[in-house]
Amino acid sequence: MFGSERLEQDWLTHRVCAAWDDARSGVRDGALRLGAHCMGVPMLVHEMGHLVEIDDRRATENDFGLRYKRVVRLPPTSYSSGIYPQPLTAQGVERECRVIAISVRILGAIGWPPEAQWADMENTIAALRHMDDWCNVPGRRSDEARSEWCRRKVSRDLVQWPLERVRAEWWRKVVLVTKRLERADRRAAP
Repeated sequence: MFGSERLEQDWLTHRVCAAWDDARSGVRDGALRLGAHCMGVPMLVHEMGHLVEIDDRRATENDFGLRYKRVVRLPPTSYSSGIYPQPLTAQGVERECRVIAISVRILGAIGWPPEAQWADMENTIAALRHMDDWCNVPGRRSDEARSEWCRRKVSRDLVQWPLERVRAEWWRKVVLVTKRLERADRRAAP
Protein backbone atom coordinates (compact mmCIF):
# COMPACT_ATOMS: atom_id res chain seq x y z
CA MET A 1 0.00 0.00 0.00
CA PHE A 2 1.45 3.33 -1.05
CA GLY A 3 2.54 5.32 1.98
CA SER A 4 2.09 2.56 4.58
CA GLU A 5 5.86 2.19 5.06
CA ARG A 6 6.27 5.91 5.74
CA LEU A 7 3.36 5.81 8.17
CA GLU A 8 4.82 2.85 10.05
CA GLN A 9 8.28 4.42 10.11
CA ASP A 10 7.50 8.09 10.78
CA TRP A 11 4.20 8.15 12.66
CA LEU A 12 3.35 4.87 14.39
CA THR A 13 4.77 3.09 17.45
CA HIS A 14 4.23 -0.24 19.18
CA ARG A 15 1.64 1.45 21.43
CA VAL A 16 -0.18 3.38 18.69
CA CYS A 17 -0.34 1.23 15.60
CA ALA A 18 -2.39 0.20 12.57
CA ALA A 19 -5.09 -2.44 12.75
CA TRP A 20 -4.99 -3.47 9.10
CA ASP A 21 -7.48 -6.27 9.83
CA ASP A 22 -10.10 -4.26 11.73
CA ALA A 23 -12.32 -1.29 10.95
CA ARG A 24 -12.70 -0.17 14.58
CA SER A 25 -10.25 1.85 16.57
CA GLY A 26 -9.67 1.01 20.19
CA VAL A 27 -7.37 -0.45 22.81
CA ARG A 28 -6.60 -4.12 22.19
CA ASP A 29 -3.63 -6.21 23.28
CA GLY A 30 -2.02 -3.32 25.13
CA ALA A 31 -2.00 -0.92 22.18
CA LEU A 32 -4.26 1.70 20.64
CA ARG A 33 -5.05 0.10 17.30
CA LEU A 34 -6.32 2.44 14.60
CA GLY A 35 -8.81 0.75 12.29
CA ALA A 36 -7.74 0.62 8.66
CA HIS A 37 -9.63 -2.41 7.35
CA CYS A 38 -10.72 -2.38 3.70
CA MET A 39 -9.65 1.15 2.82
CA GLY A 40 -6.01 0.89 3.87
CA VAL A 41 -3.89 4.02 4.19
CA PRO A 42 -6.68 6.62 3.75
CA MET A 43 -8.78 4.96 6.48
CA LEU A 44 -5.79 4.68 8.83
CA VAL A 45 -4.88 8.33 8.25
CA HIS A 46 -8.51 9.30 8.86
CA GLU A 47 -8.42 7.49 12.22
CA MET A 48 -5.10 9.20 13.00
CA GLY A 49 -6.87 12.49 12.29
CA HIS A 50 -9.53 11.61 14.85
CA LEU A 51 -6.84 10.94 17.46
CA VAL A 52 -5.20 14.30 16.72
CA GLU A 53 -8.53 16.14 16.85
CA ILE A 54 -10.25 14.39 19.78
CA ASP A 55 -9.96 15.66 23.34
CA ASP A 56 -7.46 13.95 25.64
CA ARG A 57 -10.11 12.31 27.81
CA ARG A 58 -11.41 10.19 24.92
CA ALA A 59 -8.06 9.33 23.35
CA THR A 60 -8.13 5.69 24.47
CA GLU A 61 -11.89 5.04 24.23
CA ASN A 62 -13.16 2.69 21.56
CA ASP A 63 -13.90 4.71 18.42
CA PHE A 64 -12.68 7.68 20.50
CA GLY A 65 -16.05 7.82 22.25
CA LEU A 66 -17.52 9.70 19.30
CA ARG A 67 -21.22 10.31 19.72
CA TYR A 68 -23.21 13.19 18.39
CA LYS A 69 -26.84 12.13 18.74
CA ARG A 70 -29.33 13.19 21.35
CA VAL A 71 -32.48 11.25 22.03
CA VAL A 72 -35.67 13.15 21.40
CA ARG A 73 -39.16 11.93 22.15
CA LEU A 74 -41.82 12.26 19.50
CA PRO A 75 -45.42 11.18 19.86
CA PRO A 76 -45.65 7.39 19.44
CA THR A 77 -47.21 6.18 16.21
CA SER A 78 -48.38 2.83 14.99
CA TYR A 79 -44.97 2.19 13.41
CA SER A 80 -42.58 3.44 16.10
CA SER A 81 -41.88 3.73 19.79
CA GLY A 82 -41.67 7.50 19.54
CA ILE A 83 -37.99 7.67 20.61
CA TYR A 84 -35.46 8.60 17.96
CA PRO A 85 -31.76 9.42 18.19
CA GLN A 86 -31.73 12.75 16.41
CA PRO A 87 -28.79 15.10 15.97
CA LEU A 88 -29.66 18.69 16.68
CA THR A 89 -26.49 20.24 15.21
CA ALA A 90 -23.98 19.58 12.45
CA GLN A 91 -21.18 18.90 14.97
CA GLY A 92 -20.47 15.43 13.58
CA VAL A 93 -19.97 16.75 10.04
CA GLU A 94 -17.93 19.69 11.36
CA ARG A 95 -15.67 17.26 13.24
CA GLU A 96 -15.24 15.16 10.10
CA CYS A 97 -14.24 18.30 8.15
CA ARG A 98 -11.48 18.98 10.72
CA VAL A 99 -10.38 15.34 10.44
CA ILE A 100 -10.32 15.61 6.63
CA ALA A 101 -8.00 18.64 6.88
CA ILE A 102 -5.71 16.81 9.30
CA SER A 103 -5.75 13.75 7.03
CA VAL A 104 -4.76 15.83 4.01
CA ARG A 105 -1.74 17.11 5.98
CA ILE A 106 -0.68 13.58 6.97
CA LEU A 107 -1.18 12.19 3.46
CA GLY A 108 1.04 14.98 2.12
CA ALA A 109 3.68 14.23 4.76
CA ILE A 110 3.88 10.57 3.70
CA GLY A 111 4.28 11.46 0.04
CA TRP A 112 0.80 11.18 -1.42
CA PRO A 113 0.53 13.44 -4.48
CA PRO A 114 -1.81 16.44 -4.11
CA GLU A 115 -4.33 15.04 -6.59
CA ALA A 116 -4.65 11.86 -4.49
CA GLN A 117 -5.04 13.92 -1.31
CA TRP A 118 -7.85 15.97 -2.86
CA ALA A 119 -9.52 12.87 -4.32
CA ASP A 120 -9.57 11.33 -0.84
CA MET A 121 -11.02 14.59 0.54
CA GLU A 122 -13.78 14.59 -2.09
CA ASN A 123 -14.59 10.92 -1.42
CA THR A 124 -14.84 11.59 2.29
CA ILE A 125 -17.03 14.67 1.79
CA ALA A 126 -19.31 12.59 -0.45
CA ALA A 127 -19.61 10.01 2.34
CA LEU A 128 -20.64 12.71 4.83
CA ARG A 129 -24.03 12.78 3.09
CA HIS A 130 -24.82 9.56 4.96
CA MET A 131 -24.29 11.06 8.40
CA ASP A 132 -27.38 11.67 10.48
CA ASP A 133 -26.56 15.34 10.98
CA TRP A 134 -26.09 16.10 7.25
CA CYS A 135 -29.52 17.76 7.27
CA ASN A 136 -28.17 20.34 9.75
CA VAL A 137 -25.26 21.42 7.54
CA PRO A 138 -25.69 24.96 6.18
CA GLY A 139 -26.72 25.00 2.54
CA ARG A 140 -30.12 23.42 2.97
CA ARG A 141 -30.97 24.00 -0.66
CA SER A 142 -29.13 20.94 -1.92
CA ASP A 143 -26.57 18.26 -1.21
CA GLU A 144 -24.16 20.06 -3.53
CA ALA A 145 -24.55 23.29 -1.51
CA ARG A 146 -23.83 21.35 1.69
CA SER A 147 -20.82 19.68 0.04
CA GLU A 148 -19.52 23.09 -0.99
CA TRP A 149 -19.94 24.30 2.62
CA CYS A 150 -17.84 21.28 3.70
CA ARG A 151 -15.13 22.10 1.13
CA ARG A 152 -14.92 25.66 2.46
CA LYS A 153 -14.81 24.35 6.04
CA VAL A 154 -11.96 21.96 5.16
CA SER A 155 -10.09 24.85 3.51
CA ARG A 156 -10.45 26.95 6.68
CA ASP A 157 -9.39 23.97 8.81
CA LEU A 158 -6.28 23.47 6.65
CA VAL A 159 -5.21 26.96 7.71
CA GLN A 160 -5.87 26.06 11.36
CA TRP A 161 -4.01 22.73 11.10
CA PRO A 162 -0.61 23.22 9.41
CA LEU A 163 1.57 20.11 9.31
CA GLU A 164 3.70 21.32 12.23
CA ARG A 165 0.63 21.55 14.47
CA VAL A 166 -0.63 18.13 13.28
CA ARG A 167 2.74 16.49 14.03
CA ALA A 168 3.05 18.16 17.44
CA GLU A 169 -0.45 17.17 18.49
CA TRP A 170 0.02 13.63 17.11
CA TRP A 171 3.15 13.02 19.16
CA ARG A 172 1.61 14.66 22.24
CA LYS A 173 -1.31 12.21 21.94
CA VAL A 174 1.04 9.25 21.34
CA VAL A 175 2.85 10.09 24.59
CA LEU A 176 -0.46 10.50 26.43
CA VAL A 177 -1.82 7.17 25.12
CA THR A 178 1.45 5.38 25.84
CA LYS A 179 1.45 6.59 29.45
CA ARG A 180 -2.17 5.52 29.92
CA LEU A 181 -1.49 2.08 28.48
CA GLU A 182 1.64 1.63 30.61
CA ARG A 183 -0.37 2.52 33.74
CA ALA A 184 -3.01 -0.03 32.72
CA ASP A 185 -0.26 -2.64 32.24
CA ARG A 186 1.10 -1.94 35.74
CA ARG A 187 -2.38 -2.21 37.27
CA ALA A 188 -2.98 -5.51 35.49
CA ALA A 189 0.36 -7.02 36.47
CA PRO A 190 0.27 -9.56 39.33
